[in-house]
Amino acid sequence: MSRPATDAVTAAGLVLGLCLAGCSIVRDPETHPFETQRDRSPSLAEFLYAGQPVPGRYGAVRFQPPIRIGITFLPQRADSDAVPTSGQRETTLMQVREVMAALPYVSEVIVVPEYWLGNQPAEGFEKLRALARRFDFDLIAVIASDQTASDMRNFRSLGWITYFGDKLWLGDVDQARTVVELAVVEPDSRALVLRATSALTFGDSTSVLDDWRSSDFVRHRGFDEARNLLIDDLRQQLADLHPRVDARSR
Repeated sequence: MSRPATDAVTAAGLVLGLCLAGCSIVRDPETHPFETQRDRSPSLAEFLYAGQPVPGRYGAVRFQPPIRIGITFLPQRADSDAVPTSGQRETTLMQVREVMAALPYVSEVIVVPEYWLGNQPAEGFEKLRALARRFDFDLIAVIASDQTASDMRNFRSLGWITYFGDKLWLGDVDQARTVVELAVVEPDSRALVLRATSALTFGDSTSVLDDWRSSDFVRHRGFDEARNLLIDDLRQQLADLHPRVDARSR
């Protein structure tokens, strides 16, 4: 056998050996996921309290039922593939509106387009106070979201492709960590009336070839699941609020 042919056989053997031993020479991807996308609006602490922690206790506010509530979503970057999408934001607002409108002491819940918050340098409470006076709101509910998508390449499985071809289809893991938070505030007194939050990590195993589709699915499904948790938490928080409203309206 000629030397070029021998070199080719040797190189092929090395490649095969690397594939078979891949699981031992490549780092564990589960300990080193890398971020692929970040979609976020300002956090409630950033918007309302200039980055300071949101108060843990609710402020003392006396309501005069029936009350009017405004709800809005904090603006986020205007990318066509950003999550939540405009449709997801609208669905979130409608679900929050439906839950709040069912309260016996609420006369009306109005969705305020996020552009009303504008890009003015004024702090969040000043913007909300202007909205409350313009539309005669007693309370305003503000929603914020933060999602980090990450990718974990399962390189260890590549070492077994030669023997177990099905491992190719589980060679990549897409994951999205989503946080959705809602605060109901009384703008004039700057009191925090209630707060609801949800945090969810949603993932999906896929092939490298189909990774782009899985990433979109995980990001969108992750937000939808986190939104559902937020609505559940909001219902619980509102149930606790009802006795406080009745007591203060007498």
